[in-house]
Amino acid sequence: MLPTNKNLSASLSYNPIKAYKVQCVGTTSIDSAIHYKFTVVNINNHMEDHVVKRYSDFKVLHDEIKKRVKKADRDIIPKLPYKGKINALHSRKDPEVVEFRKEALKTYLETLLNSGKLQDIPFLMEFIRTRKEAFK
Repeated sequence: MLPTNKNLSASLSYNPIKAYKVQCVGTTSIDSAIHYKFTVVNINNHMEDHVVKRYSDFKVLHDEIKKRVKKADRDIIPKLPYKGKINALHSRKDPEVVEFRKEALKTYLETLLNSGKLQDIPFLMEFIRTRKEAFK
């Protein structure tokens, strides 16, 4: 049986899940705070965004997503990565702490962006839009 025009148009308007690749390309210190630099590529259209954020920015993102997702669906939200052990022996600028956070935040952001239910949250898309001047 051939699809009707109604069914055909519905199938043509289907919006496939976007696929994103995230890469942490380094860090920079701004006002004595570590900022993580990410390149985010939409694999479907090859559009590239540059993200420069502090760990605390990811905490704000996480909290905003939790507010915008129904309680019943909150299990799809990945856990915010542990901030890392910071004490007298390990400062936030310790290379081991920085490396841990780079990889953990990359994985967290990539998981958020590739989740079908979360990627349509406008706040998430705003989060990855950063002026390229800040990326230098």
